[in-house]
Amino acid sequence: MTSGFSVDEAKKDIYQIGFHVIENPALGSAFEQMTKDEVAFDISSDTGFEFCFKFVLSEPRVKETLDALGDDLGSRFILGYCGGIPADPNRIYSFRAGGDKPHLLLVHAWPRNSSSVYYCGLHSEEVPKYTSDNNLLRVLGPDANSFTGKELGYDGNDKRHPLADGGLVIWDARAAFRSLRKWSYFYVFVEEEQLKEWKETREFWKKGLSIPASQDPDYVARLGVYVQRDQAS
Repeated sequence: MTSGFSVDEAKKDIYQIGFHVIENPALGSAFEQMTKDEVAFDISSDTGFEFCFKFVLSEPRVKETLDALGDDLGSRFILGYCGGIPADPNRIYSFRAGGDKPHLLLVHAWPRNSSSVYYCGLHSEEVPKYTSDNNLLRVLGPDANSFTGKELGYDGNDKRHPLADGGLVIWDARAAFRSLRKWSYFYVFVEEEQLKEWKETREFWKKGLSIPASQDPDYVARLGVYVQRDQAS
């Protein structure tokens, strides 16, 4: 177990409030530099794969948390999608409309000097959600205001909060967040049995992730990534 980290506390946070914060200044600095250099974050690129491998797939706190939550479901979590979200103070986003278990988890990377709000407990309540023009789900402000918002990074008065120097938020896809400042990048992990079902019933989940030609698909799949299998041929 990583020093100073409790997987039981991480699980408790995710079950009770919908998310758990992992501070990582090295990630925050790397994210900021990659953005400045305008290099790719997508896992299909060498730079994006390296970032994902270093700060997500091989990060012990992430792995321990996902493994423990997977054990609770009698399964494991597979990385099935990734993408970026620009800051938009006027929108509150979620990734899943309902469900009684955390079959979909996000590992959300934030750079230094970001600002965001995650809404405690929203994941476990019936809250109206609407499909946005970017295909994400939106929660309207009045519906989110009944939940306590946890500020991360810097607030409107430039006061420091957790993640001011960057890091990750592991969160239940039924939860919701608002990005106030800085672009962020997310990794979607799907419970394996749920992924098998969705591969048969939802076009979005049929292909898997494209990875760099420099990577062996079988090795990457063993890391827990849903690899686009035609790359192996």
